Amino acid sequence: FMRSGTTWLQEAAAEVLNGKSVFEPLGSPELPDDMYSTLLPAETDWNYRHVFMPYAERDFSHYPQLKLYLEQSLRGRVGGHWVYRSRRRLSESRRSRVILKEVRAQLCLHAIQETFQVPILHVYRDPRAIIASLNKAQWDKLYHTMSLRAHFLEPRDGRAAFFETWRDDIEQIDALSVPERIAAYWSLTERYVEHCRANLGTRIIMVGYEECFRDSATCMSAILD
Repeated sequence: FMRSGTTWLQEAAAEVLNGKSVFEPLGSPELPDDMYSTLLPAETDWNYRHVFMPYAERDFSHYPQLKLYLEQSLRGRVGGHWVYRSRRRLSESRRSRVILKEVRAQLCLHAIQETFQVPILHVYRDPRAIIASLNKAQWDKLYHTMSLRAHFLEPRDGRAAFFETWRDDIEQIDALSVPERIAAYWSLTERYVEHCRANLGTRIIMVGYEECFRDSATCMSAILD
């Protein structure tokens, strides 16, 4: 999720594993418009697009453009200032191993692993700290008009079947404050990650931000092992 310590983890992993970083390709301003036209409901604004998470439970058979773009990203074949922003020096671009960071992939982690056979690290952080960090960076404005219903129940890509269980909660929380809606967005997407691990057999290494912050050397060693 945004502001969970993913940039720190990417930079550390790239340094230790001698890899090159690819920064949030699904958030890139250079993202092909034709790909998003197949993923997003009509008439969505920029804020909706910026926090939107594509959904694919088991494969990308219905989203060939998304599959191709993710494959290019995982091979380090996408370009632009946005995806290069975590690289500290030019020589990093010559490395063959890719460390990809994405805060919008929670709802397609299983499909990513099944399709591309990549190891996945998922960072989780106290949502109160996430909200405080969003406020400090003034990124909370991305969520000012956010509707949980519009993100979890209205897209016609299959996600509603999973999130229907919490329809009443979603509709009630939509009438509450921005921090409460952000916390619910975090909670529901984390719930889906747990579903992937428990019910779909997705192999995800869970990384606790607070734990790593207290003892980063030990934590990083355990993760990479």
